[in-house]
Parts: sequence; structure tokens; C-alpha cells
Amino acid sequence: MTSLDDELGIVGGSRRHSRVPGEGVAQEAALLRGEVELAIGAILDGDPAYLFHDVQALARDPEGLIYAADSGSRTVRVFDHRGKHVVSIGGRGEGPGEFSSPLLCGLAFDPDGRLWVNQTISFEIFTVGPGGVRYLESFVVRDPSTRALCGNPMFAGPTGITVPRRGPSNQGAKDEHVQVTESGEVWGRVPNVHSAPDFGVWEWPVMVIRSPTLGTNPGAFPPPFAARVLVAHAPDGGFAQVFSPVYDIRVHGPDGAQTARVQSDRLGPLVSEGEMREGYEELANTRDVLRSGGPLELVDYTDYRIPERKPVINRMWYDDDGRLWVCFWQAEADSMHRAHVYDSEGRFLHEAEWPRGIEIWRGGLSGDVAVGVRRVEFDVEQVVRLRFQPAPNPPSEP
Repeated sequence: MTSLDDELGIVGGSRRHSRVPGEGVAQEAALLRGEVELAIGAILDGDPAYLFHDVQALARDPEGLIYAADSGSRTVRVFDHRGKHVVSIGGRGEGPGEFSSPLLCGLAFDPDGRLWVNQTISFEIFTVGPGGVRYLESFVVRDPSTRALCGNPMFAGPTGITVPRRGPSNQGAKDEHVQVTESGEVWGRVPNVHSAPDFGVWEWPVMVIRSPTLGTNPGAFPPPFAARVLVAHAPDGGFAQVFSPVYDIRVHGPDGAQTARVQSDRLGPLVSEGEMREGYEELANTRDVLRSGGPLELVDYTDYRIPERKPVINRMWYDDDGRLWVCFWQAEADSMHRAHVYDSEGRFLHEAEWPRGIEIWRGGLSGDVAVGVRRVEFDVEQVVRLRFQPAPNPPSEP
């Protein structure tokens, strides 16, 4: 498929970047706008195949079929290019091809066209074709120190998959990427350098919990507008990472070596009075819930001061084409998501925008087409397909 980037001839020349050693400076270029061209999902009632309860992962195959992993029904549903339901994969159960985990959080096609489904406790592999769905095999990661954590989008290569592994106390960062073969053996580990001193420091509220079985243990959780290290893993096993309040992105190859770095003086938007008030209400509610009793006893809870300004970067992920998307925090009044898009070598391609409330970082994004999840009335989920095209007015300098 020819991407819109190819048609426009955007090959990164409009943004200065660098490979190590050296530094790059981010600039603006063409703006592509994503508009919804297909919506799948019923409102409250209707055919169960079109009722979504918790879509955590999405994918598209070369024929344009859309795959939606719905944790609520524990199925992966397949739709054609018009949004018509084709088939459902899996279902609740312990048998072959069924899903026992309450969370389906990754979908990927490998080079042989097989569909891999991450249900956190194991990976299930299927084929989908004219003859229907065929279950192939299941495997777990054969390493007691590694859990099959969610890492959207998920990618599968010729030797297996690459998944992130989270440590016990790293406050939002992934310790490493673990490369796993089809038999479940760990054949490679790529450590993420999230502890680099120039990433800066951040503070999260810490709660100390006493459990009858585990004793007293401290833990941290992400408060509103928290600064954190973001790590995105690439289809080839490489990764990019950034400390979210600072636009300073480090791109790494599959061996962990830094290959590019892109910087900008762009700042995050100010936290409005309404957002500040809602943030402190959220923290107070969390504290009240923890103090309400039950098997866990709240021993201590540190205060947290919501910052005056949000971090500049909210999310970061790679798409199926190996492009890196860097999505900014929104101001309260913003109606659109905005992101900078880079090629696999860290060269800037374009800026992208799409309607607020649509999550396109769950997989299935390639060329000029993305699939995403949005919530409509009554908090109902829909799966949508967007197409990115040049916007009439390019963005101004930040």
C-alpha cells in the first residue's frame, strides 16, 4: 500500500534531526487530519456482535479486515471493510482457542499471516481465512521473572514477538523488552535506559498498604497529569523513550543502542482551574476508597501537588509501518488530538490531528488509515476507521 506520506513526498526533510552523537531540533511541517469514515457498534442493544464492552486491542490485515479484541465478551471480532461482522474468535472458557483471562490486550499478525492474541497469561495463535478460523497453538513465556504484559500496539516478527516487561517499582516505565520465540522461550532482552540521569525527576503519591498475607508494602500510582517515562516498542524490536515533561526523544535500535534523538522547546498546556479541581477531587476519592476498610489497610498516603502545567507528551507508540507517533497533552478546550510522526530512523514526517476522544494507539494503524475506539452516548464503545488527508491549513510554529 502506498502511504499518504509517499504521495506527498514527505521524507523528513522538513525537520532537523540527528543520530547520535548530536542533537536534533523539532520543526513543523505538513498537517494531516484524520476523519472518521466508518463506525462499528450499536447503542445499548441490537446484534451482540456489534456491542463492545472493553476493546483493548485492534488490528487490520492486508485485505482490510478489522479485528477488535473485546475483553468484555472475551472475543476477537472480525469486520469487513464496510463494517459488517464476519466472524468472532474465542469466547470465555479454558479450552483450545478460548480465552480464560479477563483482559485481551494485544493483536498482531506475524510474517506468515497468523494472528497472535495476547491474553496476558498466554499467547494464542490462529489463522483466519476463507475457510474460517483455525486455532493453532498456545504458549506462555517460559521465564518466571517475565509476565506477558500488555504493550499496544503489539508486533510479531519472524522469530517471535517483542513484549514489554514492567518492574515492580519503576513508576510507569518498562524495565526491558523481552523477545520471545513461538515456543515461549526468551531469546533476547533489550534493557530500556529509563534511569538515565538527564531524564529528570518526578514525584508520585506513595501509599503504604498493610495486607494480612503480604505485610506492609509501599506502592506508587499515577496521579493526574503525572510526569513519567514513556517507552514505545517498534516492530523490529527497537524502542523510543522520553521523559514526558520534556520533548527529548531517544530512539534505540533492537540492540539497545541509541540511534537518534529529537528535541523541541515545546511545552505542555496549562492545567485549567476546572482540571485542577477535578484532579484534587480524584486524589481525595482515591484516598477515601483506600481508607474505607476491607482486607487492605491504608497505613500512609503522601500528598501530591498537581503541577501548573501538563507534561508536553501524553502518549507515544509505533504503528505497523514502523513510524513513531508522539501524541501531545491537550488543553481543556482542544477538540483534536495532535501528534508528531517520525519514520523508523527518527526523521520527521508530518503532524497529525484527529477528533478528541478517539484512541488510535491500540493497533491497526498503517499507511493513511487508522482504526480506533471512541465512546459515544451512554458511555458505549464504537470501533471507528479514520483516513488521514492533508488539512487545509498547516500548523503554525509552536
